[in-house]
Amino acid sequence: MVSAGLSLGIGCSAIAVDPASIVPLDRISESHRERVLHVLGDVAAAVPLDGSVVRSRPEIYEFLLDEMPFTSDVVRALGRGEWRITRDPEDPDPASFTVLDPGGYVLRFDLVWKEPGRRVYLTRGSFNMGMLPRLEGSTVIEMRMEPGEEGVRTDATVYLRVETPVYSALSKGFRSAVETRVKAKAGFFIQAARWVAEEAAARPDDLVRSA
Repeated sequence: MVSAGLSLGIGCSAIAVDPASIVPLDRISESHRERVLHVLGDVAAAVPLDGSVVRSRPEIYEFLLDEMPFTSDVVRALGRGEWRITRDPEDPDPASFTVLDPGGYVLRFDLVWKEPGRRVYLTRGSFNMGMLPRLEGSTVIEMRMEPGEEGVRTDATVYLRVETPVYSALSKGFRSAVETRVKAKAGFFIQAARWVAEEAAARPDDLVRSA
């Protein structure tokens, strides 16, 4: 796994990433391939998300990742968050969804690669940075899953390309703020699916009533 580190300050270079090691470029669409190369050609940060064990069956967790609008509805019903995840009504691609956070960020996710134990998403959107300007960016998220006796062990890495010009002049002191925000927000969908999967495993009747 690539260690986290931001290259947003003056004099800092982008992180070198081999796109072919993350996604099979010859097996995804041309439009997705162009976007993957755009992001991975100028990676400002490679942010590892905290790993966890989802105490549920793999097929349930996979279903919830495939049906994120449903998953977010259950998360709100359980009182675990106010995020809304929707599909574009004009282009309801089942492999795409948009996350809307009342705290101030919007991210469009496109699943570009899926195989046993691994998924790769493309995202584009913006992050609310508080007192700082809004951060516009694109990411490639590589998510890994490994079923075991305790459940499904997951981890992921977010590769971020910064699109907001002002951030190219930020000093190193602001790096941790950007990294923290990306880490907290970009991986929400992984955490949401975990909450619902574990609730379904522990209290299936209560989950049905909540939903």
